[in-house]
Amino acid sequence: MKVSSDAVARLRQSPALRDFAPAAVLFTLGLTALLGASLSGDGRNGQYVVIGAPWSGQSRMIDVIRGADGGLAALGGFANVAIASSSRSDFAARAKQGGAWLVLPSPRIAGCFGLQSEASPQ
Repeated sequence: MKVSSDAVARLRQSPALRDFAPAAVLFTLGLTALLGASLSGDGRNGQYVVIGAPWSGQSRMIDVIRGADGGLAALGGFANVAIASSSRSDFAARAKQGGAWLVLPSPRIAGCFGLQSEASPQ
């Protein structure tokens, strides 16, 4: 089977996956760095993202937070994710002992971008 020179020229001019590889690598590295910077807080604000087992419900997450001497600041988008507040320096270790799978410093204080409540003036 013989390929015409026009077909070869068209293949060379069309964008290939390898042309997008540098952009994909930069995107992946940038996204990873942004995620790492967001989650690498030191917990100075006293708030933590507490993640439990996938089958954990909200009541279980509240029990884990209370057991670690923390308070519930907000509920996450999933039942096994919650934002906790605590002034204890060992809160993360205590929450893990209580059943949390992962405890990370919260990247921002929960509620600073919250919606207005019904009682707030318009």
